[in-house]
Amino acid sequence: MTTKNNDVGFQKRSPSCWTDPKLLSGYVQLIFNTLIVSGLLFLCVRFIQLINRDVDRKLLLQAAGAARTVRECRAKYFKNRCEPESRAPWLESQCLYWSRCMNQEIPEATDPQHSAVVWAETLAEIINGFLKPISAKSLSILLVGSCAIIIVSNMAFKSYRVTYVPITDSVSPKYTHDRQPDD
Repeated sequence: MTTKNNDVGFQKRSPSCWTDPKLLSGYVQLIFNTLIVSGLLFLCVRFIQLINRDVDRKLLLQAAGAARTVRECRAKYFKNRCEPESRAPWLESQCLYWSRCMNQEIPEATDPQHSAVVWAETLAEIINGFLKPISAKSLSILLVGSCAIIIVSNMAFKSYRVTYVPITDSVSPKYTHDRQPDD
């Protein structure tokens, strides 16, 4: 018996939750703000992925360039017979340069210190590339417009909840009991 009463109460309350404009405006505002934050987070993640991809590519290119330079120095060192026992005196300084060049370490693409420098350079290139064609006036209009849309929509949702006064069709209970039945 109590189960039926609980079910009836739940069924009566359920439709009013979905027809209450205050509650619906709150849900719409929540969804709107969630979409805006999700979009901003998506753009931030994509921006970071773009920078990481560019950094990885640059690190690989730099490592390949360094390896190519070492190979070229090694080839010149052996081609010009720069071994200490067979080295010509007039090639002494050039042979020492080739020796240092071919014995240098090739930077790894995963070196964190070098990666941080390349990351900062890449970020600066992307920001400069983005801001260079856009004037300050255009950028400020874009930022002010975006902020205005967010602020105005949230203010509208909030003011709707404050000024909304529901109109009820039912007669108040004190008038229904005071009335006498007609005979």
